[in-house]
Amino acid sequence: MPYTLTWIPDSPYSRFTKWILLSQGVSHTDHVITWESLDNDPDIVQWNPKRQVPILMDGQSVTFDSFVILSKFLDINALLKGTSGVWLRTADVDLDKVILFLFSAFAAKERFKTDGEDVFVWFEKAAKDLFISSLQALEKSYLECKNVRNEVEPHEVAVLSMLLSIVTFAPEYLELVESFKLANRLKEVEQDSHYRDFMMHVSRYGATVPLFLWEH
Repeated sequence: MPYTLTWIPDSPYSRFTKWILLSQGVSHTDHVITWESLDNDPDIVQWNPKRQVPILMDGQSVTFDSFVILSKFLDINALLKGTSGVWLRTADVDLDKVILFLFSAFAAKERFKTDGEDVFVWFEKAAKDLFISSLQALEKSYLECKNVRNEVEPHEVAVLSMLLSIVTFAPEYLELVESFKLANRLKEVEQDSHYRDFMMHVSRYGATVPLFLWEH
């Protein structure tokens, strides 16, 4: 029985998981949902009590969390070593927090208007500081890596997926990314024919992210 992937196209973790399934040739069908249905669909809470995507179903078997899904098809222990490990953990922990800080800054500004200015400034500064330190960590591991890169690797897609969401919230962050040498590799990834096909596939579902980070 083929897998069914429940996902949201503009979710960074969903995009990453979708790429894993496509790149590994995993037969599956798409169950594309919206952020609204994530909150209101009673089936979601049965599949994942945390109401998060992606969710991968195989008959009665349900797997959630992108890293757990990843481990079904790739050697997660190997991926968490060296540069790959640094990039995956930075994407999962630090860049995810940047998105949370940016969202919190936006929410504070919208809800409290001028009364929430101090809160907005704090979240905005926290997001930018963490974003820069994350790029510095990614850059360090990138420059220390001796392996010649040809094919697109999971950790690169994980970081790119997060960056797409961050730039959607804060377009000015793109200039920060381009100030680092790792931007050269990210541009190579985005020009890879398989990655371009993947992004074209995602865009068919109406994702609210740009097709390519560098055309934002």
